[in-house]
Amino acid sequence: RGPTPPLHPMEGVDPPGLPDDPKGGTDGDDLIAPPPPGGGGPGDPPIEIEEDPEDEFGFGEVEELPLFATDEARELHAEIQKHKDQIEGHVDEVGEQKKRLAIMDEHLKNVFQEVQHTTALVNAKKKEIETEDHLSQLTIREAGRYQQELSRLQEASEQTDDKLNMAQNNIFRGNEKMDQFKLEMNW
Repeated sequence: RGPTPPLHPMEGVDPPGLPDDPKGGTDGDDLIAPPPPGGGGPGDPPIEIEEDPEDEFGFGEVEELPLFATDEARELHAEIQKHKDQIEGHVDEVGEQKKRLAIMDEHLKNVFQEVQHTTALVNAKKKEIETEDHLSQLTIREAGRYQQELSRLQEASEQTDDKLNMAQNNIFRGNEKMDQFKLEMNW
């Protein structure tokens, strides 16, 4: 049958720029990434990578670049890290804002409840004041009626006193006439 073909077309080939390269190139543009673990050739089964739910593109977490990465890749990686840091900062900020919003919602509910309670107290106080005003008006009217009754009774008392005086005067005069009549009878 012959020798087995390599799993990757570049398998067994040293990338240029490495120390055993006779050319001694170090520009990095000629570097070829090593094959992924488990092959990666056209007939190989797909590599199963555990997906991170936050990883939109399915590349997994790449924290460090390999030593042979180009300057452009390093710049791009640095920019991606910067954006990730910004996203983390924004996510933290959104979380804090949500917490603050929840606290403010709770405070707003408490304020509305306090306003309702205070409004109920104010309405009760208004009703109490209205009741006291009504009772005060009734008392004033009753006092007016008592004043009128007192005036009428004073007039009646004065008239009764006048009649009593006249009756006493008439009795006194009648007694005097009687005494004088007795004196005349005795003579």
